Formats: sequence, structure tokens, C-alpha cells
Amino acid sequence: MAITNQQQRRTGNVTRIIVESDLVGEIFFHWYVDGAYVGVTLQGQREFRLDAGEEFVVDVIDTIDPDFDPIANAPQAWPARRTIWWVQSQDPDIDHYRVLQIAGGLPSEICRIPHDPAKWTYSCLSPRLPDLALLRFFVLPVDQSGNVGQSIEIQSPGHTVVRTPDSPAFNVTFDPGTSRVTITEAA
Repeated sequence: MAITNQQQRRTGNVTRIIVESDLVGEIFFHWYVDGAYVGVTLQGQREFRLDAGEEFVVDVIDTIDPDFDPIANAPQAWPARRTIWWVQSQDPDIDHYRVLQIAGGLPSEICRIPHDPAKWTYSCLSPRLPDLALLRFFVLPVDQSGNVGQSIEIQSPGHTVVRTPDSPAFNVTFDPGTSRVTITEAA
């Protein structure tokens, strides 16, 4: 009852993960990215989109149990993204919401969502966050004239991200005179 082989193939921004199991019969492959459940397949392969320089951890659990609970049995999670969630403003003049992320004192807008009076809640998925960074997230309602209303800090007084660290950066050089390969830490 285990994954016996795992391969990855990358083409551009798409990485295909291929796994083999020692289970027999109809096998359910439950996939997780940084500990977050992303779905099930009956084939031992799945494609993921990765931007240049982006990394994440993919876990796969194989089972023949069709009633397997993938959430209760999830691997330990160290997600690199956060979902920012809030309830709509009661101001009838709101046009949109801006979500700001502050890391190291510098604010950056991570999303802008139009206001919909029929919608009660909103959410925004953060970009990949740096490991061990102290971050603050704010939601700012903006009215039709462009005036910014009272900001709401999400998870005050801040949030320290603990995630699976990136692989170390390194440089590889080859000296044709000595036929030596040198691996050094990147600056």
C-alpha cells in the first residue's frame, strides 16, 4: 500500500507528476500541493502549473477505498499561499475592494475585486509567500469616486508564514581543463 515510484516531467510551465502504486484493482490517487487537497484521479498522473522559479511539495496518497476521507487523512500542511476572506461592506457606494499585503513594511496590492451587492462574502488567494516572513493583509473598500474607506486588517496583528522552504540556490560550473564540476552556493 504505497507509492513505489515517482517521476516528474517538465515542459515549459507545466510539470507532470507520474506515480506507480503496488496496490491492485481500482486505485484512487489523492493529490495534495503544500498539504492542501487538490483532487483525486484514477490514473497515477497529474499536471501542475509552475511559474519560473516557483516550487511546491506534491504529496500523493493511493488507496483502493472509495470512501477514503482525503481531508481527515491529509499529510502535514505547510501551505505557501493564504486565502484572504472577508464580508462585504454595508456602504451602498462601494465599487470594489483592494487587498494589500505588507511584507517588510512595503505594501503591495495582491488583488482587486469588484463589489457585487448580491454577494455577501469575498475571497482572494495570495501569491506564493516567503518562508518565515511576517505578513499583514488589509482589505480596503473603495467607493465609486475612488475614495478609500476604513481598512480591515485580516488576522491582526500579522501572520508569520511557515511553509516548506525552497530548495537552496546553487551554481554549477564545469572546468574543461580539469574535467571538474564545482557546485557552489548562489549569492
